[in-house]
Amino acid sequence: MKLTAANSKTKPEEDLLGEFWRLFEKEQPEATAWAWESWRGKSSYWPSIFEIGTLYKDWHRGQREQAELKARQEEKRLLDEGRKRGELVGFPTVLEQLKSAALEKLQTGKRLRDERLAADNMRPVASALETLHLTEEQIQARRENLRAAEKKAREHMRAANERERRELEDGNAS
Repeated sequence: MKLTAANSKTKPEEDLLGEFWRLFEKEQPEATAWAWESWRGKSSYWPSIFEIGTLYKDWHRGQREQAELKARQEEKRLLDEGRKRGELVGFPTVLEQLKSAALEKLQTGKRLRDERLAADNMRPVASALETLHLTEEQIQARRENLRAAEKKAREHMRAANERERRELEDGNAS
């Protein structure tokens, strides 16, 4: 943060720095270093909380994708070694692998949908936060409404995912 402040030639408010620390204190040090370094590489201005949060999400997505790539490479290596030894994969194993891949694809799609939904929901909030001056009662009411909307969205997504999973299972059973 100090490097970014020096780079932008500004001194952020202590309250803003405190809010950055509060929101991102549980992040891994590597993620923090990467997010702030990435920001300095693309802008000479001080970032908003939303912009740094987006960079943290990008870092986590990159880490997840790297881990998935390594897992696929290891799986391919093991399969190639098995083939060299003359081991054949049986049809039930192939069906199980297809089912597993379909469920993984379904979960990945859900994760991407959730990320897009969260990003779309945060854009208007981030711009409105700079101009809003709310009382504690108004803040509490908004939080309760947001929690209720999030719960409803999670229930809807859970039901949709369950329907998709059942359809996949029914398709594999026949």
